Amino acid sequence: CPRAESPVLFELEEQQALHPARPVVRDLRDHLAQAVAMLRSVAIFRALPAQTLAAIAQRARLETYRDKELVLQKGHPGRAFYVVVSGSLEVVDYAEHGITSVVSRLKEKDCFGEMSLLTGAPCAASVVARGGDVSVLALDKADFEQLLRDNPYMADRFTRLLASRLMAANFLLVKEGSKPFAGKLAVMGLVPVVQVLADST
Repeated sequence: CPRAESPVLFELEEQQALHPARPVVRDLRDHLAQAVAMLRSVAIFRALPAQTLAAIAQRARLETYRDKELVLQKGHPGRAFYVVVSGSLEVVDYAEHGITSVVSRLKEKDCFGEMSLLTGAPCAASVVARGGDVSVLALDKADFEQLLRDNPYMADRFTRLLASRLMAANFLLVKEGSKPFAGKLAVMGLVPVVQVLADST
């Protein structure tokens, strides 16, 4: 960093290579009752009637990933909307030489993947299974878009979700760009950090 005062200190971790996705895929149609109950437990779906939840479950699939397998890859187009059924995942950003920084962690009932689907932009970070097998409910892009067309309520909910995540990201950039910071980059990827530094020098 070119600053003479208040230098920025990076603490990075070198992690093992992440593996391409080879998920075990299961159809939810034979387990509609459980799928509907699971969807109803997710905040963004809670107000939907059972009939709509059942229609979503019929179009969705259950994917299981092993530890260190990629669910989403940075720079690739979004292909589905995901809800975490079990296990935990990390949202990671990459630097050179196989070094990664953890942007955030995802747990049961968290959702991800909608930003790329809503904006049309490539995925801004990768999502990888961590600490064991992970199961996610996946709704393909075409079915996700159909859900929004058929349900103005859901379109509004996802628009609000997108806006809140963009606002949180902007707030973090402004907050971190206005003061010196050090320590583990557990909440910011390298690209946002570098941009913050460039904007604040």
